[in-house]
Amino acid sequence: MSKIDCNRLTRLGGLFEESVQEGQIAGGNLCVLHRGEAVYYAEAGYADIAARRKVARDSIFRLYSMTKPVTSAAVMMLMERGVIDLLDPVSRYIPTFADIRVAAPEGDVAVNRQGRLAFQPGESWRYGTGADILGAVVEAASGVRFGEFLSREFFEPLGMKDTGFSLDASKRDRLTKVYERTPDGLVEYHGNHLGICNHMDADIRFESGGAGLVSTIEDYRHFAQMLMNGGAYQGRTYLMPSTVAYMTGCRLYPHQQMMMAGWDSLAGYSYSNLMRVLTEPSLAVINGSRGEYGWDGWLGPYFANMPEVDTTFLMMVQLKDSGTFTLTRKLRNVLAAAII
Repeated sequence: MSKIDCNRLTRLGGLFEESVQEGQIAGGNLCVLHRGEAVYYAEAGYADIAARRKVARDSIFRLYSMTKPVTSAAVMMLMERGVIDLLDPVSRYIPTFADIRVAAPEGDVAVNRQGRLAFQPGESWRYGTGADILGAVVEAASGVRFGEFLSREFFEPLGMKDTGFSLDASKRDRLTKVYERTPDGLVEYHGNHLGICNHMDADIRFESGGAGLVSTIEDYRHFAQMLMNGGAYQGRTYLMPSTVAYMTGCRLYPHQQMMMAGWDSLAGYSYSNLMRVLTEPSLAVINGSRGEYGWDGWLGPYFANMPEVDTTFLMMVQLKDSGTFTLTRKLRNVLAAAII
């Protein structure tokens, strides 16, 4: 049975602080859970550099693609209840998909234009807007807005009080600023990406299943632990263990896996129900464990559950065009060295 050397975990905070001092990130926080308990937490730097407002445990971050595991759980819940069938045509829930056609190839590349998908379903795999479509499917199948479904079924009972597609005005002073690297250092980023309102100060109509949620590290910890517990948390069952095993254990077919060949940061991983799954640790560019799963976001937030060693790693930062970046890999390797 694995153990954690907590003395070694202090290096995680040191790396975080060094990254702030070197201007790599403005700030952020991280958390390590082992056997369901928080064994390490660190925060460093600023949520708002200009205002000198430091990152705190209740700082709110934009998840971007770290929204996807939540959308996946919602689909699994409806599948488990017999509401949807994974072989249902999307048009059953979104009628305009009835006329989608596969584009004719130009050279060796299938071009996606004029409402056409890039290949026949199942023929290949491509990371894209599928999670947004699934959010709409959940909304149609459940009969309530996607955000309302997530709040009712997950966020409220899990105690995720700061997670959602919109942000009350009373909470906006806890929303971290977004930064981007420039030759002159970090500067604040004010653009919008993937249809998401960066400042979270608008009437949100597009509840993006692929990128729309905001959350805190404490809130996401509850969701991650629910999955690690096989679908249960604090006495309540959200998904059955067999459903979580299915959700986190499927992978791409060999002919689909080829589409990940150029994704260097995910060497050794496959893709399962909107998450990465480590299938070949010897090929990975981090020291991970077989069967670990999770995802990251465009601004650098990162989630990994590692069932083999009963450990969860969470990190929240807000750096443009990050995803899984150098700091993430360094921190994961330090964590791996602390698991004995």
